Amino acid sequence: MRLKDRYTLVLAALVTGIAVALGGALLYQTRTIANDLQSSGDRVMRDALYGQLKRHGHAVVTHLAFSLTNPLYQLDMAAIYDLVRNARKQNGIKYVYVVDLDGKVLHDGTSRLVHYGRKISDPATLAALNGGQVGIHLGPRTLMAAAPIVSGSERFGVVSLGIDLSAIQNDILILRDSLNEIGDEHSHTLVITVLTLTGGLLILAWMLSVVVARNLTWPIDQLSRLTKRIAQRDYDFPLPFERGDEVGDLAKALRSMAQDIKGKTVSRDYMESVLDHMLDPLFVFLADGSLETANPIARALLGLPEGKSDVKLDELVRLGERSEERFDVSYIARRGKLESVEGMLIKRDGNRIPALISTTAMRGAIHESDRLLVVARDITERNQIEQQLRQAQKMEAVG
Repeated sequence: MRLKDRYTLVLAALVTGIAVALGGALLYQTRTIANDLQSSGDRVMRDALYGQLKRHGHAVVTHLAFSLTNPLYQLDMAAIYDLVRNARKQNGIKYVYVVDLDGKVLHDGTSRLVHYGRKISDPATLAALNGGQVGIHLGPRTLMAAAPIVSGSERFGVVSLGIDLSAIQNDILILRDSLNEIGDEHSHTLVITVLTLTGGLLILAWMLSVVVARNLTWPIDQLSRLTKRIAQRDYDFPLPFERGDEVGDLAKALRSMAQDIKGKTVSRDYMESVLDHMLDPLFVFLADGSLETANPIARALLGLPEGKSDVKLDELVRLGERSEERFDVSYIARRGKLESVEGMLIKRDGNRIPALISTTAMRGAIHESDRLLVVARDITERNQIEQQLRQAQKMEAVG
C-alpha cells in the first residue's frame, strides 16, 4: 500500500470517527430534546385542562352556594331539592351534597335523601367547613369542589359537588396520542436530517482526507521521481517545489548530489563509445566462463553474433606456443594477472588467430570477482614480418 493511500485511510478513519461521534451525540441530544419537549407539552396540556376544570368547578360551586343561601336559611327543602337536582343534571357532575356545619348531608338532590346524615370528610369539604373558603381538590377520578353557604358573616353550611374526570382524562389521552404522533413525526424528521448531515460530513471528510493526503505525499512522490531520474543518469533537473522545511532541504540535497555524481561519473555512452572505437578485441566473461559481452571488433574478428552468446572462455581463447593449453577461470586463478601472453583466438569457423592475451579481474581478486576482462591483440602481421626476417637471415647466411 502506497504512503498516500495509508495517509488517506488514516485521515479518513479519524475524520469518520469524529463525524460519527458528533452525529451520534447530535442525534442523542436531538432525541433527548424531543422527548423533553413531548413530556413538557404533555404536562402543560394536562395542567391547562385540569386548571380549566378547576375554574369551572369553582364557578359552579360558588354560584350554587349563593343560590342556596335563602333556601337553606329558611330550610325550604323543596327549593333546595330543585337547585341540587338541577345541578346534578349538569354534564359531568357526579354528586351534589348540601352539608350542615357538622359535615353531615342535609340534602343530596334525590327524592328519597339516600345520603341524608352521611358524614362528608373529603379535603374540599373540610377546607370549606374549617376555613370558610372555597375548597378544590383533584382526586384520581373526581374533582371535588366545596363552597360555604353564608349570609353576611353567618354560615349555614356547605355545598359540595364532585365532577367526573373520566371524560377529560379521555380527552387528555387523545391529545397525548396526537402530541406523541406529532412528536414522532418531528423526531423522525430530525433523525433523517441528522443522518443526512452526518452522511454529508462523511463524504466531505473523505474528500478532505484525499486532498490532505495528496498534499502531504505529493512532495514525497516528487522526491521519488527525482531519485529515479538520478538512477537513469539524468542529473540535470529543476527543483519541483520551493519549500523552507525539511522536505525542501532534502530536495536541494538531492539536486546537489546529482550534480556531484555528474561531475565524478563517466557516462555509459562515453564508455560504450570508447569500447566501440578500440582497435583490439575486448571480451568480458562471467565467473562461470560464459561470454557476457564483446566489442564490435572482437565480434567481427571471431564471427560472434550480436547479443549474449553461450560461447565459453576456453572456446575462444587458447594459450601456449601450441595453443593446446586450455584457458579458463581456474587457470587465471592459478596464474594471476596475465599481460601480453602469446596465444590463439579461435574463430567460430575453427580458424585460429595468433594474439597477445592480457587478462585482469574486475573488482577484486579473480576468485572473488564475477567478471573477467580479456584484451587480445592480433599479431598475425607481426609473425609474418618475423618469419620474413628469419628467412632473409637464412638466405644471407647461405649467401
